[in-house]
Amino acid sequence: MNHNTHDRRVDSVFVPNNGVGYTAYLGIGMPRTTYTLVIDTGSSNTWIGASTPYVPTGTSSNTTEHLGSSGSTPVSGIIYEDTVTLGNRLTVTNFPLAVASTSEGFRYDGVLGIGPEYLTLGTLTAAPLDMLPTLTDFLYDEGNIGEDVLGIFFQPVTADPESDFGEPDYT
Repeated sequence: MNHNTHDRRVDSVFVPNNGVGYTAYLGIGMPRTTYTLVIDTGSSNTWIGASTPYVPTGTSSNTTEHLGSSGSTPVSGIIYEDTVTLGNRLTVTNFPLAVASTSEGFRYDGVLGIGPEYLTLGTLTAAPLDMLPTLTDFLYDEGNIGEDVLGIFFQPVTADPESDFGEPDYT
């Protein structure tokens, strides 16, 4: 495997440590609305709308599918497909994300689920055997990253943690 940084399609994304967990900023729609999402390795659905309302734009499409649950956070809502930007360079189109109509006890805008895709099984109410692709899957499928992998580098609160989409940073 060639680890030459000039040959990799990878992007490092700053993930602030809020003292309890890590968050990422996702731009959704065109023009973008920025949402602060908790990074969750124990779920794979991405959902928004807990604090900042979702504003559909010209790139938004309501699929009419419903998310019935997502990980340990009680949330339900409608699945939209939209343009999503992570970091400075990673943009995908028609990414399926849930827009919460209800969420309980959540102080951020939503969740960026980065767990394995199989964790989305049973979360769509009309199609419980269907899986939703993760953001990492979408980034890979659209050629934004060279590998369908995610490297995470979390340090104590005093450091600058990051997530590397596409290949771990071996430096």
